[in-house]
Amino acid sequence: MKRNNLGPLLFALTLHPVVLSITSKCKLDLNAWYLDDGTIIGDTFKVSKALDIIQSEGVRRGLHLNITKTELFWPTPDQRSLIPGIFPANIGRPSTGVKLLGGPVSLDLQFCKEMVMQRVTKTINLMSVVKKLKDPQSELLLLRNCTGVSRLYFTMHTTNPLTLQQAMTHFDDHLFHYLRQLITADGAGFGQLQYRIATLPIKYGGLGVYTMHDTSNYCYLASQFQTRAIHDVILKDIPPNSSSSTYQQALAAYIQVCGLTSSHIALTIQPLILCTPWMFYTSKQ
Repeated sequence: MKRNNLGPLLFALTLHPVVLSITSKCKLDLNAWYLDDGTIIGDTFKVSKALDIIQSEGVRRGLHLNITKTELFWPTPDQRSLIPGIFPANIGRPSTGVKLLGGPVSLDLQFCKEMVMQRVTKTINLMSVVKKLKDPQSELLLLRNCTGVSRLYFTMHTTNPLTLQQAMTHFDDHLFHYLRQLITADGAGFGQLQYRIATLPIKYGGLGVYTMHDTSNYCYLASQFQTRAIHDVILKDIPPNSSSSTYQQALAAYIQVCGLTSSHIALTIQPLILCTPWMFYTSKQ
């Protein structure tokens, strides 16, 4: 067991000299790695040079890049990337977007919508399996902590709220029917009022089961708020105090629902923070 736990560390130590070599030889906007999941952002020629370093220096350390699983993506395609010899012919070139550490990187809202819908569908399928337990207490516990909207928190933290509407409606409709069967078995006497009561926090008399509608704007807002410092460092061409229109929309919704003034925002948002440092990819939209 101890040997297995050292595996990721040993791999990172082997890869680290290659990452340092890229940093010293290439002027990039970003050179970030999580074990073998690397993200390199910069000028086309600099990225090409970084790829050459990975392929040449990596082999000497026993690291062989699977080029067919490597992807290039530009929000606005660069024709220089098509020059023969700049990139391997069999490298991936998705046109609409890519998935980075589980989050969508794209200016195409449809690409993000489809990714979110796929995750919602998987979550609903898992909820359907849990229902087969025929044990209301166990089903509720799993729904609240493992199989419900909790599985979608990461998606809502890293995805533009504008792309969530269709998936949100689909999930919340399924959740309504799930709770109706869980609470009343035959559905008698369970309507929208009972549904709203059930989805309140436990301290307010609810079951602590949340809907996507109730959490989507807040998840995105908290993540954006927490990563503002990172935005300022990486998005150097954007004034420090500027915010994306999506962030402003989420903030306006938060203020309206909570009845807050601007002076309360910082104190209220910070306890909600549960974010990913990769949010800057979507903040340009």
